[in-house]
Amino acid sequence: MKTLFSLISFMLFSFACFSQEQTNYNITVPQENGKVVFSDTIQTKLSKAEMQHLICNWLTESFLPKQTPISVDSIQGLISCRPIQYLEIEKKALYLFAIYMRYSFVFQFQDNRCIASIRNINFIEYENVRDSGGKYESDDLISAERIMIEKKYRRNFVSDACEKITKAAVDEIKSILDSAADVLEDN
Repeated sequence: MKTLFSLISFMLFSFACFSQEQTNYNITVPQENGKVVFSDTIQTKLSKAEMQHLICNWLTESFLPKQTPISVDSIQGLISCRPIQYLEIEKKALYLFAIYMRYSFVFQFQDNRCIASIRNINFIEYENVRDSGGKYESDDLISAERIMIEKKYRRNFVSDACEKITKAAVDEIKSILDSAADVLEDN
């Protein structure tokens, strides 16, 4: 009888750890032709070449891991890269809800103006990357549109998974765009 009581107590404790409060997230997700696209126009007094130099240095020295390639087209005034970010959504005593976000980060330079955009956003379940030693397949990619617009992603033991991922992603993207703006505005 004591064992049965202990088992029931453990199960109740486990369910309490996994239960989630329903929260109403009211997050606006910017779209361009049905695709999730975040962008920011940064006004500056810098020349096109100065902006490109500063952004390249920031990307390679501070923002990107060493193995992430950068594409630079000085003639058209474009810099792009395809980073992957770890987002820890929720952490409980017995549970971790995390996801990776992969996206295209594009800078377009014009006279005294830089347009920074984050597009082609996909998510990869944390377990898929962790269990495969950091590698993933294209089948593992979940589009931002599926999660952030259509709300068609479910996760065991996580209520409001789409909303939680959307909030974490939007917060991270805003922080990234703010950091890029700081690089150009501080000079």
